[in-house]
Amino acid sequence: MSEFFLIAEIISEFRKDGSVILKSYTDFPQHFFDLEKIFIDYFGNKKELSIEFVEEINNSIVIKFDRFNDSEDVQFLIGKKLYVDSNNLYELPDSSYYLHDLIGSEVYRDSLFFGKLVDVLNIPGNDVYVIENNDGKQIMIPGVEEYFEIIDIDNKKLFLSEESEIFNYDED
Repeated sequence: MSEFFLIAEIISEFRKDGSVILKSYTDFPQHFFDLEKIFIDYFGNKKELSIEFVEEINNSIVIKFDRFNDSEDVQFLIGKKLYVDSNNLYELPDSSYYLHDLIGSEVYRDSLFFGKLVDVLNIPGNDVYVIENNDGKQIMIPGVEEYFEIIDIDNKKLFLSEESEIFNYDED
């Protein structure tokens, strides 16, 4: 059984030819140009849609699906989330990771359990990793390479760099 990964949401109709505008959830919008198919959630099941064409217009991704040829055809798609299966995930550059690979990872500092990565905030400049310790406190750490000595995606373990001064915080 294939896993599905969220990459976009249909936000509106674009033209009367059945094309729609997407809100992309990927840092790599060029990925849409390589896809031949995409999936929507349709009453709890993933329904495959074939892609007729993809355009970038005014910094927005516009997509047209086969057999969706007018405004009426696409009305039920507006607001739907779009997914790719595991075979069509974008191949990330080195030192880049998918959120689903990071979230849930155990985080260690000085070989001791520090907490669990529970969320990744996407903000301008860099991502911020939200780590929850055993006391339920959340610590935010920039998601940049120099703060991590080892990122072991296969075993879902992150090892913090010892030199990082960000961890000198006062506990209340």
